[in-house]
Amino acid sequence: MSPSHSLPFLCRSALLPGESLASLLVRFSALNAYPSPGMVLSIGQERLTQKDTLARPMYAETYEVLQQLTGLMPSSLYQATPHIFARAMTSPDDEAATVSLPGGKAAPLLPANVLHSHLRSSRHVSYCP
Repeated sequence: MSPSHSLPFLCRSALLPGESLASLLVRFSALNAYPSPGMVLSIGQERLTQKDTLARPMYAETYEVLQQLTGLMPSSLYQATPHIFARAMTSPDDEAATVSLPGGKAAPLLPANVLHSHLRSSRHVSYCP
């Protein structure tokens, strides 16, 4: 592991009110003068031992990596993901999966079928002013 592999981003920022994790990662790309937004995703992905999506993490390890890179608390990072809607979008008959955030707090996750059917991929996000 190279020394730069464990370093956080040099330029960091707090989450803006109502900002998504995907938006924060794009802002970090600009703040750190990376040539493309995908660079931040690559930096995060290379630190993971299992496949996950940085903009909507399903594993505790991903929240730990994001915390190391951004300096933000895992609970704040979780609040910026679509998973905050897990209780509202999961049927009461279905048991929601959870992730144990660093610090021991269990947080509900959106089921994969809900993620794929109700949310657009962060690669296909559109903005209409």
